[in-house]
Amino acid sequence: MREEENHERLGRAASEGWNDEQLAGEAVGLAEEILRAARKEQRIRERYQAGKLHGMLGDPMGKAFTLAMADQVFRPRNAWRAASQFRHLVMSYGAPEYLPLHERIGLMLGAVGSLLAPEWVMRVVTAKMRSETRQVVLPAEEKYLEKHIARRRAMGARLNLNLLGEAILGEGRPSAACGRTCAVSKARIATASP
Repeated sequence: MREEENHERLGRAASEGWNDEQLAGEAVGLAEEILRAARKEQRIRERYQAGKLHGMLGDPMGKAFTLAMADQVFRPRNAWRAASQFRHLVMSYGAPEYLPLHERIGLMLGAVGSLLAPEWVMRVVTAKMRSETRQVVLPAEEKYLEKHIARRRAMGARLNLNLLGEAILGEGRPSAACGRTCAVSKARIATASP
């Protein structure tokens, strides 16, 4: 979809005096076009992730489990406590239905295995969670953030940075991360905007 087409649509709407219903219909049509174009550009991994997200939204218990994982499992400072909370959530909610079979089995095995090797299991669980969110959750370290900002600037994209709190970073780290993020933001965001 070209920018000229969008300007043409806006011009037509203004010159023809479209009513709210016509504008809404045009907006829905435009949204469908954008969605189709975006889907054509999706990689296999992105389609897989989108499918899981769609499944999660239709699985109330799975959604509750996922939110509880983010809020409760990554907060404890020691592996034993994190593993205990992980087991509690898996046993309370069960493995979410929206997950593929191999991931549901992995969750159940991880819960049992965390009794014997809490540090190892929690490293695996944390790595999996970070892998799942790496497209939307970026490290705040300057070299990573600067690289991301530069790529987005080259694409002509605008940025919206949000600092994650203690649920993901662990207690005590948000304030340090905030300082780093603010410093990087002040130095880079102005030059990253088109």
